[in-house]
Amino acid sequence: MSTVDRQVRAYYGAQALSPDRAREILRLAETRRSHRRWRLALAVAATLVVAIGTVLLRGALAERALGDRVAAEVAMNHTKDLDVEIAAASYPELGAALDKLTFPLTEPSKLANHDLLGGRYCSIQAQLAAQLKVRADDGRTATLYVTELTPGLVSLSGARREVDGIAIEMWSENGLLFALAETRSQRPSS
Repeated sequence: MSTVDRQVRAYYGAQALSPDRAREILRLAETRRSHRRWRLALAVAATLVVAIGTVLLRGALAERALGDRVAAEVAMNHTKDLDVEIAAASYPELGAALDKLTFPLTEPSKLANHDLLGGRYCSIQAQLAAQLKVRADDGRTATLYVTELTPGLVSLSGARREVDGIAIEMWSENGLLFALAETRSQRPSS
């Protein structure tokens, strides 16, 4: 090594930062690290908000789509206006006759002003159900669909839809899902 190299090394080797300047440099480095952590935390939080929002939106859209599919199926069957296969005036009597049902057929409290005319088997979303014909006090007939309330159908409770002039109201009661279909333009029969 040359004399100049040794002198340069010796000179710069003897140079040192003051303790105050060293502390200032370390504080600035820590502040920058802290800002990076803060930006990273914000980015992670924003990503989580977007992901949760996407999941919730997809869930809401899927529930809406299920409600629309069930309402379309109920409206289609209601429009067929099929005769009852088993005439019955009480829910227990009709439930005993529809012995393939895996649930007890009970009168929903919302239909206290409707008379049961009878029913038949049907399905809702490939699940065994009962299709009942009921008559309101004013003479209008409606179709009531009853099936077991499964986890997949829970979200339909409280849903209301209108499909081609047919009003459909869905609710749950006693572990059952009910869907009442009524034609809006129907006039009371005499």
